[in-house]
Amino acid sequence: MDRHDLPDERFAWRIVLGSALGVGVSYSSVVFLSFGVFLKPLVADFGWDRAQLSLAMTFATLIIAASTPALGELVDRFGARRVLFPSIVAYSLLLGAMGALGDKVLYFYLLFAAVALAGVGSSSVTYTRVITSWFDQRRGLALGLAMSGVGLAAAAIPPLAQWMISRVGWRGAYVGFAGLVLAATPIIALWLKERPAGPSRASAAPVPSSITRDTMRLQGLTVSEARRSRVFWTLGLAFLLAALGIHGVMVHFVPLLTDRGLPAASAAGAAAMFGFGMLVGRVGSGYLMDHFFAPWVAAAFFAVGPLFGILLLAGESGMARVSAFLIGLGAGAEVDAIALLASRYFGLRHFGKIYGYFYAAFMLGTGLGPAAVGLGFEWTGSYATPLSVAAGAVALLCVALVTLGPFPDWRQNPQAPL
Repeated sequence: MDRHDLPDERFAWRIVLGSALGVGVSYSSVVFLSFGVFLKPLVADFGWDRAQLSLAMTFATLIIAASTPALGELVDRFGARRVLFPSIVAYSLLLGAMGALGDKVLYFYLLFAAVALAGVGSSSVTYTRVITSWFDQRRGLALGLAMSGVGLAAAAIPPLAQWMISRVGWRGAYVGFAGLVLAATPIIALWLKERPAGPSRASAAPVPSSITRDTMRLQGLTVSEARRSRVFWTLGLAFLLAALGIHGVMVHFVPLLTDRGLPAASAAGAAAMFGFGMLVGRVGSGYLMDHFFAPWVAAAFFAVGPLFGILLLAGESGMARVSAFLIGLGAGAEVDAIALLASRYFGLRHFGKIYGYFYAAFMLGTGLGPAAVGLGFEWTGSYATPLSVAAGAVALLCVALVTLGPFPDWRQNPQAPL
C-alpha cells in the first residue's frame, strides 16, 4: 500500500482484513451463496417447487433493496460500527432459527425475509463506507482486497453447506452457519475502525490551499443533485443488469448441473469456482480501476467473464468449472465497481446514501434474477432460455458502462457538476 493512503498504518491493514472477514460472513455471502445448495433438500422435505423457493430470495432481496438507501443514511450519520454489530447479531440468531422452520411455505417466506431485514446492516454498504473514507489513491485495490471476503466465501460456503447437510441435515446446517457468523463477530469488532478524524494523508496530489485534505475527502454532490444526473441512472441500470444476469445463474448453478446428471457433491465443488473467480475479479478489477478508466475496466471484466461464461454454460456441461470461474470474475468486479464509481462520480459527501441507492438496484436484480430463472425453468422445462436472457442482460450492462463520461475533479472543484 502507498503510504499516502494510510492515515494510520497501525490500523489500515486491520480495517481491510476486518472488512474482508465481515463481508465473508454477511447475509449476502452466507445466505445467498448457500441458497442453491439448500434448494433441493428443501424441495425434498416440503414438496415446494424451485420457483416457489426462488421467490423467497426475491422477497428478501426486495426488502434489502428498499432498505439500503435508509441504511446508507444511517451509516453516514452514526457511523458503520453502530449500525453493523446489532445487525450481525440479529441476523445470525434468525439464521439459526431457520433450523426450526415449519412446513408451510409462508413461514419460509416470512423467516427468510426477517433474516434479510436483520442482515441488511451487515452488507457491503457499511464496509465500503469505511474503506472509501480511509483510502483515496489506492481505493480500488483496498476495496478489492476488502471485498475479497465474498470471493473466499463463494469458494468455501457451497461445499461447506453440502458437507453439513450431508451430516446434520439442512436444519443443522443453518444452525451451524449461525454459529460461524457469531464466532467471527468479535474479530470484526476488534479490527474495524471508523474513518480517522483530523488531517489525513489520503492523497499526495496537490489540493487548493483553501481546502484541507480531510475536508476534500468529504466533498461531493447531495443525493438530489446526484439523482438529476444521467450518470446516476446509467449506473443504477448497469448494476441492476449485472445482478439480473449474474446472480440468477449463480443461484441455479448447482440444480442445473445436477439436472444434467452431475452428483450433488461434484456440482457444489464446481460452484466453489465462483469463489476463485470472484477473488481474481475483486483484487484484479480493483487494482486495474486504480490505473485505468474504471468504467471500461469493469465493462471488460463483465464481457470476458460472465458474458462468455454464461454462453459456455449454456452449451457445454463439461466446462462447468471454467464457466463458474468466468462468471465469478464478473461477480467479483460488481461491488468494487459500485463503490468506486459511486465515490468517483459523486464524491464522499453523501456516499453512504448514494451507494445505498446503487446497492438497492443491485439487490433488486439479485432478487428478480433467481426468480426469473426459476420461472423460466418451470415454464420451459430447461435452463436454455433463462441462460440466453441472462447473457443478454450482461451484454446490455457492458454497453451502459462504456457510455459513461469522465470523472469530476473533486480536488479542483469540490462541487463539480456531472
